[in-house]
Amino acid sequence: MSEQSRSSMTAGKILLKWKTLGTAPAGKAKIEYDQQIREVKKGVSEAILREQVPPGYHDAIRKYFDSLEKKLAEPEEK
Repeated sequence: MSEQSRSSMTAGKILLKWKTLGTAPAGKAKIEYDQQIREVKKGVSEAILREQVPPGYHDAIRKYFDSLEKKLAEPEEK
């Protein structure tokens, strides 16, 4: 029996928070996290292009997501 939700992950309000002890299966959580970061970055980039974000925030947003991309590219410590 799978314990993973069939609902898609989207930006927005947290509806449920469930804490558990232990670690996630190796690799799977990181892959999903990487995919979600890229999707959010794409959405933010589109919002910037459609001028839905004030110009004063553009550089800070880009720097933030660039720093996340650098962290994603770094090898994991064990």
